[in-house]
This record gives sequence, structure tokens and C-alpha cells, in this order.
Amino acid sequence: MRLNLLSDRKGFALEATLFVLLLLAVLCAFAVTGVTTATRTANYDYRNSRTAYAAEGAADDIMQQLSGMVDDGFISQSELDSLSRPTVPGFTIANMSVRAVGGATQETVNDGPFAGLYALVRNYDITTRAVDSIGNASQAVVSVKSAAIPIFQFGVFYEKDLEVNNGQRLDMQGWVHSNGNIYSGSTVGTYYHNIITTPNRFFHRRKDGNASGFQVYIDNASGSAMQVNQSNPENLTAAAFRSWSESRFSGRLKTNAYGVDSLRLPLPDGVPPEELIQPQEATDTQDERDAKFAWKADWYMTINYPTFRANPAALCTSGAISITRTGGRVSPSAADCALIFQGDTAKWWESREQTFVDQLDIDYQRLFAWMGTNITRRSSIMYITFVNVPDSATANLTYNAGVRGCTVQCFFKPYPIIRIKNARTLGSPFTLATKHPFYIWGDYNSIGALWQPSAIVGDAFTWLASNWDDATRANRGPNQQNVGGRIRWTHAAVNTNTIDSIYAAILAGHSRTPFDYVTPGVLPAGCNPTYTGGSASYYYGGGLENFPRFLQSWPVPPTSQAFYRGSLVSIAYSQQASSDCSWAGAYYGAPRRDWAFDTRFQDPANLPPGTPVVGSVVQTAFRPVYE
Repeated sequence: MRLNLLSDRKGFALEATLFVLLLLAVLCAFAVTGVTTATRTANYDYRNSRTAYAAEGAADDIMQQLSGMVDDGFISQSELDSLSRPTVPGFTIANMSVRAVGGATQETVNDGPFAGLYALVRNYDITTRAVDSIGNASQAVVSVKSAAIPIFQFGVFYEKDLEVNNGQRLDMQGWVHSNGNIYSGSTVGTYYHNIITTPNRFFHRRKDGNASGFQVYIDNASGSAMQVNQSNPENLTAAAFRSWSESRFSGRLKTNAYGVDSLRLPLPDGVPPEELIQPQEATDTQDERDAKFAWKADWYMTINYPTFRANPAALCTSGAISITRTGGRVSPSAADCALIFQGDTAKWWESREQTFVDQLDIDYQRLFAWMGTNITRRSSIMYITFVNVPDSATANLTYNAGVRGCTVQCFFKPYPIIRIKNARTLGSPFTLATKHPFYIWGDYNSIGALWQPSAIVGDAFTWLASNWDDATRANRGPNQQNVGGRIRWTHAAVNTNTIDSIYAAILAGHSRTPFDYVTPGVLPAGCNPTYTGGSASYYYGGGLENFPRFLQSWPVPPTSQAFYRGSLVSIAYSQQASSDCSWAGAYYGAPRRDWAFDTRFQDPANLPPGTPVVGSVVQTAFRPVYE
């Protein structure tokens, strides 16, 4: 019995061992299957993650393309159709689409560095599908918002570096923005009463490196003027700069430390900003036509410069003027034309530009009297250009001895200008645009109850006081100076003793500072700065305080004052009013500048005709779609 029992037990142990081995084999098989499945799953997730990232990257590429297309608050269908398919190494972008969601709306910007401005907004969904080499695919939907901000919402807007170094106190109301750096310093007081933004840096000095004083103030949120107390704020880390701005100015000074965006002008990539003010050209693309004032104008006027100079008194009858009206509008008769437009050559000496001016005077009082309420005569945007003007770099005008103060034969650059006079009241909203320098003589749009949305656009803006007299500038004299071998003729500054007011948006070029402290450059031809020890001690282009240029001496208030309300916009360096050597003391004395943003421009209904927009595209949502 025992033997049998023992034998039975041995058989059972063998069976149990075999069963355990079988169970282990099964468990191992499950384990191997599990590891294989997990590996395959992980590999699947990895590949899907890669395709998802590829799809999102393709959508980001399309978003960057859209950023260059923001114009007039929306992106046209033709622009959407022109989008190029992105390329992502290792993947195929098998599908892409961009769909507008809803229509364009007006919205207040509620967050970010431009919070408080209003924008013309439209939403888009970007859909992209990425496929890898073995067929794994992912789809991404990115929602973006295009926001176009009317440029005349800013008290000051500069496309290039903004420099401020005023010699008389300057109070600047309104938002200040520069797409370049901002350089600000003063010994007499610069007061910024609103927000300052730049996608670059803020320097507490002049661009040419010279100390310029520390009397610069920025209002905090409670309206208290807080002095800029950092000598080199551009050297602070992003975190330190934000901490300083928040604690001192309530965050109202924002730079790249805040991630401020550059605001693009409404022009295609590669087209320079000054193209906004250039005449119509047959080669202009549709995008350029949509942006340029010359194509927006319902009154387009060309003046043949040689014919004009030959007989300026017969401007309206000599064939010098050609006028094109759109929308069935009519042009003035020769008699009415002669009342509105008057021409003169070598009328007076422009001591800043060192030449005589050939001027077209526009009498606004007579212009609006002629237009009246007649819709066929009315104009909202007038564009004027001189044609066949010799290149001032290669051709000069000649005056013989005894003419205009020349003791010998004199040579000067061609310099046609537009001058506005008798413009205290306007009959309707109106914008005048030109590629030439423009001058405003006396008050402009200054009767409050009769105020109209208005802008003046051109190469450079000079402010002539109401008591300006052409006769006192008829010749070059009385002062002749020899500096560095160059002869310059200047006028002694004549006191204005007047308080003049201009209410208009101004879009024009400005004078440049040709080098900065960090990277000295080449001085412009004909410029002879002071030299110390063989190196240029400084050169300053004039800054914001000379964006409106002056040719007279303005005694201290209350006997005189330059009172301005509007929006000061500089899109480029002046191309024609291009004298890079300013001789302020020789021909003008600085006025007390009472400048402020015209808050009426905060209402879109009060924007001047043809107001350009600056825009950006921002991402608002991202949705991955796995397949």
C-alpha cells in the first residue's frame, strides 16, 4: 500500500510540475505579447505625436504667411488662394485649408500689450494634415484672429527708431509706439502721459550716444508723472525690466520684455513703407493699390514740372495740370482752378534744405467753397504729384548772378512743395496726400464746432506760423557761413509772436540720425559735425520734436505756442526733404510744443479718409485630431 501510495504521489508531482511549466509558458507568452503590444502602442503614440507636431508646425507656417496679409481688417480670398503649402522634413502635408469664420467685426483689444485700442477683427480656422513615411497621419486645426488697428489711433507711431530730445518742454498725450527702438532723454522735461510700446528696446539717452539728461517722465496708472530712473534700461533682463516698469509706471512702458509685436503696415513683403505715399504706377499689385493713397484718391492731380516752372502764373491754363476724378465727379474750370491753386518758382529760400522752393499753394477756403455740397464736386482724398522732376542728385537748377541774392552763378536742387493756406475750417472730412514735402501755413481745422476728420500725408511736414512772410525769405541771405569747406546761407530767425493750432493726423517722413552709439556708421554726404580728437562727437537727426519742422523763432509762451492735436505718424526717412545737417540755431527757435492725441480719433466714425491700418495675426486655439 505504501509503495502504491508513493508511486501515486510521484505521478502527481510530475503532473504538477508539467502543469506549472505550462502555466509559466502561458504567462511568458502573455508577457511577451503584452510587451510587444505596449511597444507597438508606444511606437504608435510616438509616431502620432510626431505627425501631430508636424501638422501643428505646418499650421504655424500658414499663420506666418497670414501675418503678412493683414490689410483693412481682413484677408482677401485672393490672398488665401495664394497661400503656399508648407514643407516639413520627413512628412507630407497632404491637406491644408484656411476658412474664414464669420465676418469682420470691430472689437476692443482686451489683453496683451495693445489692450485698450480697437481693431477690425476676423477669425480663421487653419486645417493641416501631416503624413509620415509609413502612413501615420494626424490633423490639426488652429484658430487664429487677424487684427487690423487703424494707425491714427496712436498719438505717435514710428516705423523706424523713435528719438526724442526736446529743447523746450514736450508734453505728449496719446499712445506712443515705435516698430524700432525708442531713444528718449531731455534736460528740460519730456512727459509721456499714456502708454509706450516697442517690440525692441527703450534707451534713456540719445541714439548717437551723447548724454541727454534724465528729465523724462511717464505717467503711471493713477496719472502721476514718474521719472525714468534707470540710466541703461536696455540692459535689464526681461524679468527685471517688467518688474521695474510695473512698480514704477504701472506697466505702461512695454518693450520686447513684454513680447510686444511689431505692427505691420498694409504692404506686401519686400515693399518699402514709403510706397504708401508714392504715385500710381502701372506695375502696382492689387495689394499695393489697396494700400496706396494715390489709388484711394477720388481726385488725382499731376503737375508737369518743366511746364509749371516755365510759367507758374498760368498754372491752370498752360496745360501743366492734369486732373482725374473717379465716380462721376467733375474738375474745376480754369477760372475756378486759378482761385484754388496758385504756383510760384524760387519763391523763397528754404534754409533747412539749402534751396529755393517751387511751390503749389492750395487755398482750402476756396477749395471747399467750390466743392460746397455738390456731390459731383466733393472730394474725400486728393492726391497731387509733380512729374518730370529732375533727379536732385544728378541735376540742379541754375540761377545767374543778381538773381535771388546770387553774387555768382548758383546751383540748387529742384524742390517742388505743396503748401496749404487759409485752412481754419474744412467743409467735409478730407485727406490730402503727396509724395512731396508739404507746408501748413497758419491754423488748420481749428474751429472746434466745425472740426472735420482730416489728414495730411507726404514726404515731410513743415509748420509755418500765421505771420510767415515769403518776402523776408526771398533771397538766401543775410548770413553766409563756411563750415568744413561748405558754404551755407541762412536766415536769422524771425519771431512769430503767435499761437497757432493744427488739428489733423500727420503722416510723413522724418530726418535720420545716421549712426548710433554701438555701431558707428558713415555720415551722410555734405554733413560736417563737430569733431573732437579726430572723431565725430555727435550727430542728431532732430527727433520727434522736429518731426513738425520749423523755420522761424517762436518766443516762449504765452506770446507764442505751437498747439497740435492729432496723430503723428512717421513711416520712413524723408526722401526729398533730405538735408541731414540741421542748423536749428541758424533758422529757427523752438516753440513750446503743446501736442496731444486727438481723442476724437478713438471713434472709428471720426477717422480721416483713407486711414491706413497696421495688423497682426495671433493664435487663439489649437485642436489636434488623431487618425
